[in-house]
Amino acid sequence: MAEQNSYKDAIRVQQRQLRKGLTANEVQDFSQKICASVSVFPSFVAAETVMIYSPIHNEVDLMPLITTFSDKKFLLPVVQNETEMVACCYTEPLKKGKFGILEPQSEPYSDHIDMILVPGLAFDKNGNRIGQGGGFYDRFLKKHPASLKIGVCYDFQVINNIKSTDFDEKMDGIITPSATYLL
Repeated sequence: MAEQNSYKDAIRVQQRQLRKGLTANEVQDFSQKICASVSVFPSFVAAETVMIYSPIHNEVDLMPLITTFSDKKFLLPVVQNETEMVACCYTEPLKKGKFGILEPQSEPYSDHIDMILVPGLAFDKNGNRIGQGGGFYDRFLKKHPASLKIGVCYDFQVINNIKSTDFDEKMDGIITPSATYLL
């Protein structure tokens, strides 16, 4: 397990550096391309409830989807404690949560979520993902097996092969600025 953690940690360091090197214009341009791909993705078009996230540290920004698609219910993650997060309905104002991430102040959402757009530091074309390392998304996704799980990332974040464990949750697809992978 220690070898697995050091392998993932090395990828995390590399990917954080690459993402940190993006300019604000690149983040905006790539995010707009990903939002455009998401907006025509058939499962998104059909979805009533979609979970996105508040971006930090040059992550893909999906927040424009909220204003563009007022017919959908958008959810954002809210960290509850040291190991768990829940989904809450998007409401303003957003306030900084445990990790400095903007979160809604609404009650946890307990119904079905049609689609979950998942951030990550790296993905592979087999649906494996490396996140920040806290396991919040993996635990959350395990509780929502019927939800469509789509990773969103920059093209450089799609790498050849990620060694996964039984704890890791696989994606059903990945959307980048230049491609959509259905798995």
